[in-house]
Amino acid sequence: ARKAPHKNAARERTAPIGRWLGMLGSLKEFGVRGQIAGVNCYINQTPETHQIADYAKSRPWTAPIELLQCANQSCTYALAKYLSLRLLGFHARRLRLVWMTSNSGQSHAVLTVMLSGKTLVLDSRSDVVLSDAAFAKTPPYVSLNPASFCLHWHPSEPGGVQSALHHLESRLA
Repeated sequence: ARKAPHKNAARERTAPIGRWLGMLGSLKEFGVRGQIAGVNCYINQTPETHQIADYAKSRPWTAPIELLQCANQSCTYALAKYLSLRLLGFHARRLRLVWMTSNSGQSHAVLTVMLSGKTLVLDSRSDVVLSDAAFAKTPPYVSLNPASFCLHWHPSEPGGVQSALHHLESRLA
């Protein structure tokens, strides 16, 4: 007997999620750093990042992501990595979605992971997990996780918090 078309369509939609969950299961045998590196590489290389990120978008805390979209889809990658690490057991307070202005002047999002007092950065532009020192010239302007939404500015910046708010407002426009 031939399967109904809608069942095939449902299978096609769930197959990427099944592959992703299988990959997460295979990472459980690795240590924390191996899991972080594995998630970063998988999400950067899979063409199915949107389906994975859509899994998380039903959460109320993700609402600002719709306003902070990036032209290069880096928000989608960061959210998919966040969800992957949460499913592997990482505590939400160790993870942050972070937005910065790239060297080209565009908004760019990454996922940061606090580990042993260090901040690791998972970037859609690199399969290598980087230290936050690699981003010293591109400081964040906003970050969030389920517990907090943070506006970032440096006290030495001209205009201080007002400048940071104006920068955020221009990114939302």
